[in-house]
Amino acid sequence: MEEFCERGKKYQYILPDKDNNIVKYNEKCHSIILVGANGAGKSRLGVWIEKNDPEHVHRIGAQRNLSFGNYIQQKSYEQASNLMMYGNEKYRTEHDERWKWDGEKYDYISSLLDDYEYVLSAVLALKNNEQEKYILECIENEKAGKLHKSVPEMVTDKLNKIWKSIYPHRDITIKDGKIIASLTDEQGNIKEYI
Repeated sequence: MEEFCERGKKYQYILPDKDNNIVKYNEKCHSIILVGANGAGKSRLGVWIEKNDPEHVHRIGAQRNLSFGNYIQQKSYEQASNLMMYGNEKYRTEHDERWKWDGEKYDYISSLLDDYEYVLSAVLALKNNEQEKYILECIENEKAGKLHKSVPEMVTDKLNKIWKSIYPHRDITIKDGKIIASLTDEQGNIKEYI
């Protein structure tokens, strides 16, 4: 996992002590992976961490519906990330609103979320934003008679690195609003290859 961490950068995270008070820790990676037996309290700890630092933490629980269509719905990054985080296109300022989904209170620990398409839409929107920023920088440099920088690492490049670390014999590409997975010479819908 160290290959995904920036050298020299420190990240702060919080955990509860035995009395449920916040204790701050500094670490060189920005992800926390919890491993433990069923019923050990992993989900409750994840909820505690997220609720105590909602602006910096996004917990990815296991209770997810991973069925999705063949195409990614294109939305703005703001719309897609708000749908992913709050279940609504509008940002919620009230702390309690984050733990509502489709206007209903739900069991934040064990309810099945169906937000996979929002995640994919946010990734696609972020990629579009990154590409647009790069192109605008190239245009400005060309107008000034300067060379432009090489293409930077984009969100989909990072996604591919993570994917390859999990599935080294499979490739994934996002092309024309579709996610295409391939196994050696075969190509198909990503659902067939996970």
